This record gives sequence, C-alpha cells and structure tokens, in this order.
Amino acid sequence: MDEIIKRAQQGETAAFEQLVIAHAPYVYNVALRTLQNEREAEDITQETFVRVWRGIGRFRADSHFKTWLYRIVVNLCYNRLPKLKQ
Repeated sequence: MDEIIKRAQQGETAAFEQLVIAHAPYVYNVALRTLQNEREAEDITQETFVRVWRGIGRFRADSHFKTWLYRIVVNLCYNRLPKLKQ
C-alpha cells in the first residue's frame, strides 16, 4: 500500500483510484455510522476522497494512511451533523 500512496502523491490517478477502491467501503461505513443517513454518507464519502486527492501530497506517513483517512471523514461528518439536525 505504501507504494500506491507514493505513486498517488506523484499525481498518478490510477494509483489514487486503487486507494479509493480499497478504502471507499471503510469511509462509507464510518460516515454511515456517524450520520445515520445513507445519502449523506455517500456525499461525505465523495467529499472525503476529494480532500484526500487535494491533500495527499501533505501525507507524511507519520501515522497510518487509514488513520489519516479516518480523521478526514470524521471531521467532515462532525461538520455536517448540525445541518442534519435542523
């Protein structure tokens, strides 16, 4: 997985696609558990990977990729929760 991440950091879209395929179910499940709404979980999943694509160059591997991904999806969910409760 480290090699795929490095290739994605260099802008290789095929490598990034592999990351999305590998991690999308995890991201969706975290979002769904947090938001309790399938449509919102789908939106958050897409937004998460947009943020990952924009920020992957700053990922330094100080932590595991999945931990970094988890922080992104959870932060997006927490930002969305107040809007859902209105």
